[in-house]
Amino acid sequence: MALVSASMEAKESNRFLCICWTLWWCKNIKIMSSKCINPEEVISFVERYLNAFLAQNADTAISPAQQGATSWEGPLVGSIKLNFDGTLLDGGSTMRIGVVARNEKGECLVLRTKRVNKRGNGEFAEALAAWEAIQLAACHGWTSVIIEGDCAVLVNKLRVVNRGLSPVGTIILDILRLVDCFAPCQFTCVKRNLNSVAHCLA
Repeated sequence: MALVSASMEAKESNRFLCICWTLWWCKNIKIMSSKCINPEEVISFVERYLNAFLAQNADTAISPAQQGATSWEGPLVGSIKLNFDGTLLDGGSTMRIGVVARNEKGECLVLRTKRVNKRGNGEFAEALAAWEAIQLAACHGWTSVIIEGDCAVLVNKLRVVNRGLSPVGTIILDILRLVDCFAPCQFTCVKRNLNSVAHCLA
């Protein structure tokens, strides 16, 4: 696959690799839940994912037409998307976290809000919310999940397995210990307005 990808231009290579990764995902869904994914859904997901990836990694300003998603987007059939958010209260002495789980139709499966009596910064609150989201997914037995929030710093740390030694690092370690329970588990970042339900819960 690496040889095939290397012979392509960057745009085609990205699309090829994304299709291969998505097909691997579909295979896991089939094995774990016996659900088959429509080929049209696979292509639609690949295009949405690539648009979001390119927008996130663009070096120059992009027009509204190029910014990809303008509203919440559902996962592939058979997967669950969990949006999370964390907010500081009382000057940072306590926190509130919110999580919403939805299927590919946008139907709400679970809502969770919780007040946490811990002191910390915004990233710590977001990490606790992400931890709550992945625990929720594990408790419900969902096998294919997307954990989505609007804190780019935290999501990037989860993607590159940056655990660190800080309080946030210990939570990231706890989250990553649960990742193997899913096939697969993605961490994605969206703008605040696309994370509005979880934000309201927090």
